[in-house]
Amino acid sequence: MTRYQTNWQSVLHHGAATEEQVNALLSRVPHATVFNTPEWCQAAAGCLAPGRALHVLTIHDGDGLAAWLPLVCQRERVHGIPVATLRLLGHPFNDRVAMPILPGNAELVETVLDALFACPQLWDLLVLSELHDPGERKLLAERAPAPVDWRPCSRSPVLRLSFDSETALRASYGKALTTRLARARRKLAGAGTVRFERLLPRPHEVPRLVSLCKAIEDISWKGSHNLGIFSAPANERFFADVGVRFAARGWLDIGMLYVNEKLISYRFGFRHNRVFQDFNLAFDPAYAACAPGRVLLDEMIVSSLQQELEAVDASRSSVAEPHLLADWTAEGIEHHELWLFRPTWRGRLVGWARRTLRPAVRRLRARPSGRSHA
Repeated sequence: MTRYQTNWQSVLHHGAATEEQVNALLSRVPHATVFNTPEWCQAAAGCLAPGRALHVLTIHDGDGLAAWLPLVCQRERVHGIPVATLRLLGHPFNDRVAMPILPGNAELVETVLDALFACPQLWDLLVLSELHDPGERKLLAERAPAPVDWRPCSRSPVLRLSFDSETALRASYGKALTTRLARARRKLAGAGTVRFERLLPRPHEVPRLVSLCKAIEDISWKGSHNLGIFSAPANERFFADVGVRFAARGWLDIGMLYVNEKLISYRFGFRHNRVFQDFNLAFDPAYAACAPGRVLLDEMIVSSLQQELEAVDASRSSVAEPHLLADWTAEGIEHHELWLFRPTWRGRLVGWARRTLRPAVRRLRARPSGRSHA
């Protein structure tokens, strides 16, 4: 008989797990990030769209909290198949996350997996995105009671700030990066008076800053394609709430670049455990030739060193389109995604489509046509 006590609830912090207990648990999870925190999850829970149900799994070992998984169940189409999915609360905005489970305990992992199959709401597919702890992945894969599929989903560049001075930092830049930065700074100087500002705002300052960032995003390519974090009203409310909650903890960290006192670019990020996480940016396309995003990132890197931060972290990055920080560093953190297929007919069908049908279609498409070309 397991020594763990398992509980499902529909609210984040009530009875089974208090905010203090969650923070105590996260302090013992080495790879926990700002996207695991109660503040992030509270904001996400407050912005759940209709049709999405919150289910919070808590597992205690005696008086201590051993696992805390806030999950969302929803209906969606995966590979064209309508399924009920279970995902971590905060998806798709979560960047790197850890499983909020006490590490290195196979029995606890088994208890978590068994509890997931006893979720009050039936699901077909469990998807855990942006995981990065290899030991965690190994345990989950070994103990899963149903078919599992792992895949790399992103690679996040990380620049360690182990430099004695700004001079030493800039001396580490490659020739191509140095040339690009110098060219961009000359073009910006030709456009007018350039000013950089970095803010750790107080909560009451957040609404104004979010409005400024949204105005830049709206005129950027992200806004024109409706891909920005502020594009949809619900998303804007979410990040405004996150901003207020994080500002109260000193975690909201925003860089801004001005030309002639006109804001032309921002980087919206988080400062957590002495690391700057570069979450989002946008710039005025009228200044695209001046590479404002590159210049602003360099300013954030230099000022992070001056403020004695330990690293600048891209937080997440597409495998196909690397984050700009890759120009500064070759180091990166691999992120993986876990797909666990429940043995419902929909779960089995999605598993077959993902593990058998999709690879077959890709091989077919990659096969030479056999036609001769004049």
